Amino acid sequence: MRRLCIFVLMVLTLMVMINSFAFATDVTESSQENTDGFGNDNNSATYALETFDNHLYAGTWNASGTEIWRTPDGTTWSQANTDGFGTVNNMITSALETFDGYLYAGTMPATAIWRTSDGTTWSQANTDGFGDAGNRSTAALETFDSYLYARTYNRSNGTAIWRIEWETQPDTAQPSTPQTTATELPYTGSEDTTETTTSTTPSGISLFAIAGLMLVVSGLRMKMSRI
Repeated sequence: MRRLCIFVLMVLTLMVMINSFAFATDVTESSQENTDGFGNDNNSATYALETFDNHLYAGTWNASGTEIWRTPDGTTWSQANTDGFGTVNNMITSALETFDGYLYAGTMPATAIWRTSDGTTWSQANTDGFGDAGNRSTAALETFDSYLYARTYNRSNGTAIWRIEWETQPDTAQPSTPQTTATELPYTGSEDTTETTTSTTPSGISLFAIAGLMLVVSGLRMKMSRI
């Protein structure tokens, strides 16, 4: 019995050593690359990050109007828009997406889509809320099949997916009419009901733990057979 205990202790010690080595090799250094709030305490959260034209962009939540900051090197930041794009109704930049030579920013609660071709000059690409006051957030922006799609948050009528198409008129700083046509995609009543399964591959640490457990069980069997 004493030998069995020693054997189990040795196996457990080996497992701890292997796990410690695995964690040590995976450790990476991290460092903060901006000043807190980009120097403004009202920037209480960063909701979106996106790369565009060799810059990294960050969209904030700011009760006085969302701010978008950008950096060319990952450490030096400058503001790329006016607060809230000129209105406090744009409190949060909830989504950023690059498409067809533009950077797009979706906001909340106005649910406005803004875009820029140079990173600092912005124009609105839709009417607020796509014309529906119940749309309280641009929950996501994504490109697919040469279109930009926007997903909204709407507790009154339910979420909607909008597809944005472009007109050929030139950009202006603040267009009197939207430069894009947004179309709500209808629900057809059909949906894919195929069940999907997700398989996971054990990590190296898990494999070591399983191997160690097998050794313990094997040792117990051998000891029990000798008793």
